[in-house]
Amino acid sequence: MNEKKPGVYTQETPGAQMITGVNTSTAGFTGIPDAFCTDESDYNKPVLITSWQAYQQQFGGLYFSRFLAQAVYQFFQLGGTICYVVTIPENGGAYATARWKNAMTINAVSKGVWGNILTVNIKPYPPGGKDINSFTLSVQYVSASKLQKQAPVDPGQSPDLEGLLQDYIVDNALQPVTNDNNQWVYTLETYTNTGISGLKDTVRKINENSLFIRVTAGDSWQNVALPDDGNLALAGGKDPEWVFFNTDPTEGIGALGSLSSNEVNITLAPDLVLKSPADQLSVQNEILLFNEQQQNLFFIADPPLGLSVTDINNYKSGVISGKSYNALNSSYGALYYPWFTIYDPGSQMQLLVPPSGGVAGVYAATDQQVGVWKSPAGVNDGHLSTAVFLNQKITDADQDILNPNGIDAIRDLVNYGITVWGARTLSSDPQWQYIQVRRLLIYIEQSLKSGLAWTVFEPSDPKLWSAVNRDITTFLTQIWQEGALFGSTAAEAFFVTVDASNNPPEVQQEGILYVDVGVAPVRPAEFIVIRLEQVVAGQN
Repeated sequence: MNEKKPGVYTQETPGAQMITGVNTSTAGFTGIPDAFCTDESDYNKPVLITSWQAYQQQFGGLYFSRFLAQAVYQFFQLGGTICYVVTIPENGGAYATARWKNAMTINAVSKGVWGNILTVNIKPYPPGGKDINSFTLSVQYVSASKLQKQAPVDPGQSPDLEGLLQDYIVDNALQPVTNDNNQWVYTLETYTNTGISGLKDTVRKINENSLFIRVTAGDSWQNVALPDDGNLALAGGKDPEWVFFNTDPTEGIGALGSLSSNEVNITLAPDLVLKSPADQLSVQNEILLFNEQQQNLFFIADPPLGLSVTDINNYKSGVISGKSYNALNSSYGALYYPWFTIYDPGSQMQLLVPPSGGVAGVYAATDQQVGVWKSPAGVNDGHLSTAVFLNQKITDADQDILNPNGIDAIRDLVNYGITVWGARTLSSDPQWQYIQVRRLLIYIEQSLKSGLAWTVFEPSDPKLWSAVNRDITTFLTQIWQEGALFGSTAAEAFFVTVDASNNPPEVQQEGILYVDVGVAPVRPAEFIVIRLEQVVAGQN
């Protein structure tokens, strides 16, 4: 600026640094994808997904026996807009397999002994037809007796996928037929092929839509006779191993740590339910510890399949089949119960799923419509529109047991439907018992951390103190006005201290700037007490 002659001059001076609230509703999923649709190079690295269609193109669709896809599907259906997915490989193990001469190889959709319970029936189409290239292919389950809804599982055992399949049959009212051996045969799904020209399309249709199998076609289809008895039993399936989390930060949920601090806010591991309850509990505690160390992540935990109210209460407290383990006790996570079924638009059937994916969608929708300071629960914000039936009905008496122990119930409420009816963290500390309090503090901490980056290397003097105070006060005033903080005035809602009282000369000499911030979060009206008083007419 030239100030050598009289005149009017302009000069720009730094104004207030805007502190912008960070995103709160980006989920990070870890789980097992459809291996037949997933490139090996995608394993154990975060992949950005912006829609259910994008997930399908990258990792395949819904299928029986694994739960990652179902969780992501619900997340987007219920209001989620962006997530990262870390897929993990199935180490070891084997697919249950059957072969139809050189025409096709039929694999169970995932590795494991569960696939050995499947049978594929191939027969002429139409019945009695002579064209060997026109047939129906049906995936079937054969039972020695008519199936009933399964009883609750042993709380110490790994999930029984055969029992899950039997529940799938009962839930979807699949009709059995009795064969010559007095066995009940349930047809899970059927595909029809007509003529040699349609074989490739039939294989594609099976691989894109089947919940149970994947088919690989041989080079030549012509003149391959149908099986003599029409039945191909899948065999050879062996259970794999999965690494959801360990000391290697590049594997499983630890890979989310490679993202910047504000790219993921919610973590889920829906396929963790495939492990035994003891192993599941152990990994959930590792994830909670990881979140506490990161200080910017909140974990939505799933319960093991089929536990009773007493069993899930014991599980949260670290007791499984009479043995004691570390309890789930952290403000950086929440546990939801029970499982429920969702409708699969592809198969037009119901699938039983753990609750975390739907709950994550509720979190995202509530954050976007109201704010992270609102409980992701209730008849409005907690409605799970993807849920069809609860695997277990929760009564008022049940919730009297669950709620004090930090287990968030999912309930089917008259006139409202299936709804998240709990908003507590896993923490035993009353100060941190509510989900929105912990997530609000994460939001404030990360927003200030990001918004105050400009202060690094600035001189620690009253000028800087004043600027920091101004910027933080502006940010907190805004979220107080939006309803995040309690108080009739800003002074009641928060305080900011950054001056000589907490930054004396010896602190300044060390190159440290202390900023003390106190906030009064709004807590939920969890218990509504309506007090009625009877008065005598005319005495008001």
